[in-house]
Amino acid sequence: MLDDSHFASTSERESGFPMGGASRGSNRPRPEILTYVRKVGRGIRKTRWSEFLKSYWESLAAIDFFTHEIYTLSGLTRHMALVSIHYATRQVEVVGIIQQAHGQWMSQKARNLVDQFSGFP
Repeated sequence: MLDDSHFASTSERESGFPMGGASRGSNRPRPEILTYVRKVGRGIRKTRWSEFLKSYWESLAAIDFFTHEIYTLSGLTRHMALVSIHYATRQVEVVGIIQQAHGQWMSQKARNLVDQFSGFP
């Protein structure tokens, strides 16, 4: 572990990453760090959006709310429906319907969707 004597400025001490370029306290990385980043990054190429979609198509899904007003015994009430669609199979699932969505309900619905036995395939 590096002690504070290896850092040139307070910002370096806070980040935990030793910097220092031509002058002490500059924000430029050291030359050996730049060399490593250039060497590692050489094999990385940018991916097009269409390539990304093709490679992850089997695992992509969308989820959204919609509201609907329903007549009940107490009068007209608004309910929120949470629906999801699995893109590869185009399977649409009504995840849940509730009058007012809240954090605990959303957490439980998210757990249900990713469940290995009853969630999306």
